[in-house]
Amino acid sequence: MYTPPLARAITAGIDVMVQSAFVGERPTEHGVMYLHRYEVLIRNTTEQDVQLLSRKWRIADLGQPLQEVEGRGVIGVEPVIRAHSGYSYVSGCALRSPLGTMAGRYWFEDLARNERFWVAIPQFQLEVPWVWN
Repeated sequence: MYTPPLARAITAGIDVMVQSAFVGERPTEHGVMYLHRYEVLIRNTTEQDVQLLSRKWRIADLGQPLQEVEGRGVIGVEPVIRAHSGYSYVSGCALRSPLGTMAGRYWFEDLARNERFWVAIPQFQLEVPWVWN
């Protein structure tokens, strides 16, 4: 299975790493949907506990309008990430084209200081392996 390169961004001591993978196709009445999974690892390298409150994604699907998705937490939870600890989750995305990208940001709260801040989610590729052959 082809795996695109790891994407990584560090903001305010929060290290976000994303790895995506193509998992298959699903026929629909409007054509084919290309299915991708992505795993996110968030490492808190600070001295403070933080909580992930919300997310905002920008999803680019070749030939389609840019899509923005936002909501509370990730995969149904608003995790507290302790100092020098981490949190990971797996999710997915379906595209109409064989090429796309995702990027975005998380809204965090520093629990000791009651301060909120944005953390970048690095842009990563969603691609069907045979597109480049």
